[in-house]
This record gives sequence, C-alpha cells and structure tokens, in this order.
Amino acid sequence: MFRTLAPQTIHAPFSAYSHGVEVPGGQRLVFCSGQLGIAADGTIPPDCAGQARLCFGNIRAVLGEAGMGLSDIVRIN
Repeated sequence: MFRTLAPQTIHAPFSAYSHGVEVPGGQRLVFCSGQLGIAADGTIPPDCAGQARLCFGNIRAVLGEAGMGLSDIVRIN
C-alpha cells in the first residue's frame, strides 16, 4: 500500500491529508483526463453540485475500467 510522508521538519498538514505519498515499485498507475460535469446524454446540470457529482461519477467510471475506485486516487488537480 501507500506510505505516507510527513517530515517533522515542516509544518503539519492543516487537515486529514499527507504532505506526500510513496507508491511502491511495480504498482499500476492510472491517469485520468480532466472530467466535465456532462452526462452521457450530453445534458449539463444547472448547478455546481450537480456538475461536481457528474465529474466524480465520470472519474469513478474511468477508474472502474481499470478495476479501481475512488479510494485509489492519489491526487486531484
């Protein structure tokens, strides 16, 4: 599994995250392209929350194609 990195020489994170994560050698990595809040039928929800739900649903679907899920995400930009 991942090894979290938390150097004692820098300020601790402000929330429940790690400053870094080491991925062991030989692990599979999946990079997703930027996802938009657009449904499969081309419709776009009128609100930000609906679009965000679709974005994460799309990410879940892409990861699912690789046998992964949202818990396997290392970084979101």
